[in-house]
Amino acid sequence: MQALKGGNIMVYVKFFIKLIVNSIITIFVIGVALIFYFYFFEYTKIEQRDRIYVEDTGESLYLKRICSGIHFSAIIISIRKGRIINKKLDYCYFGNETLFYKLEGNTFYILCRSKAEIPPNFVKHVRIVQDTYSNLEYYDLIDNYSQKGYQKFPLSQIEKIRDKRSRK
Repeated sequence: MQALKGGNIMVYVKFFIKLIVNSIITIFVIGVALIFYFYFFEYTKIEQRDRIYVEDTGESLYLKRICSGIHFSAIIISIRKGRIINKKLDYCYFGNETLFYKLEGNTFYILCRSKAEIPPNFVKHVRIVQDTYSNLEYYDLIDNYSQKGYQKFPLSQIEKIRDKRSRK
């Protein structure tokens, strides 16, 4: 009882207030970290993935449309299947992009709205040739890409259904 007399009770009250405040801050920081984790990693998903086999080299290229959250979209050309983007290994097209592509031998031709940076460590056996299209050319390609020998990526839902039916 002697320890509780006088000003000693205030020491205990201050200790418990600090403990409560620190607990609230810790819970807040953990909550923010979990929100960022789920927003940027868990919800990063591959909307569409096409595998392109290059017979001349025996390698596979993957065209991937990756989306994360509300505002992030990218098309990646990679030799890896996963959803992680590595600018040193992959061709990265950010934003709302539509690619038209064709493969001739070991050369992969791409028509795009804006060229991607050439990654320094991309596969050396497959040659990538990028060319840009204008808005007028884009609308012509939308209607006639298959007649010109190109394929489109990504496909809309209706085009995916038509593509599946044509393969049967």
